[in-house]
Amino acid sequence: GTSSAYILSSYHHDGIIRCRRLKDTVAYPLISVPHYDEVMWCSCGSSQVWVGLASGQILVYSVSPNHIGDELTASVPPTFLLAHTAPITTMHISEAFSVCISSGKDGMCALWDTNRLSYIRNIGSSGIEVSLLAMSETLGDWASVSPLGCAASVLRLYTINGALVDSAVTPAPVTAITFSSAPEGTAINVIATSLVDGVIRLWSVWDLRPIRELRTDRARHPVTSLHFTHDNYHLCGITESGILLVWESSLVKTKIPKFITVPSL
Repeated sequence: GTSSAYILSSYHHDGIIRCRRLKDTVAYPLISVPHYDEVMWCSCGSSQVWVGLASGQILVYSVSPNHIGDELTASVPPTFLLAHTAPITTMHISEAFSVCISSGKDGMCALWDTNRLSYIRNIGSSGIEVSLLAMSETLGDWASVSPLGCAASVLRLYTINGALVDSAVTPAPVTAITFSSAPEGTAINVIATSLVDGVIRLWSVWDLRPIRELRTDRARHPVTSLHFTHDNYHLCGITESGILLVWESSLVKTKIPKFITVPSL
C-alpha cells in the first residue's frame, strides 16, 4: 500500500544490512545477522529479503513498510534454510516461478520454494564455484557462470529441473548476466553476458549459440550489473566505475541493438 522504493546495502563492516527509501539520503539498520557469521549475498523479492551467509545458511526475512514514514521493518526471527555446507556465493529470486536458486562456493546449487520457504532439490552441481546466476522469467530455464582460470568463464544453461542443456566457454571472464523476458512467440529471447573487456555478448536461450556482440568505446571498465528493462526495449549496464550504459535493444535478428546513452550516475 505504499509507493516508496527502497535500496538495501549489505557490505558493511558491522555486518548489518541497511535500508533507505529512494528519496532519502540516510540509511537505517534493517537486519542484523548472527555475530558469528558473515553476509555473503543479499537478494530481494517482492516482500522478502534472502541473506546468504559464510556458514552456508540462508536466512529469509519478511519485510513490510510500517505506518510511520513507510520505513521497512523485517520479521524476527527469520526462517533458516539449510542445504549448503559452503559459503553462499550468489542467489537469484524468480518472481514468475516463485523460486530462489542459491549457489555455494563448492559449486552446489539449490532450488527453494519462495512461497512455502522450503527446499525443493539440488540442481546443477558442477563441483566448481558458481559466481553468477540468472533465470528466465518466461521459460524457467536458468544459467550459471563459473570461473575458468583467470582468462575465461564457463557458461552453463539448465532447465528449471536442473538438466544441463548446454555449456560454453566465454572468450573472457563474465562479470554480469541476465535473461531477456519478452513473451514467447513475440520475439527472440537471449542471455546477455558482459565480459571483463567491456564487450556484451548475446547468446541463444535454446542452445547457447553466440548471436551478437555489442561494443562501445565508452565502456572502459567492466560492467558489473546487467538488466533488461521490464518492456525489454532497453538493455542497461552499470560499470564498476558507476557509468550507466543503455542500448536500445531489438530482439529481432535483423536489427542491431543501438547504443543510445551514457549518463553518469
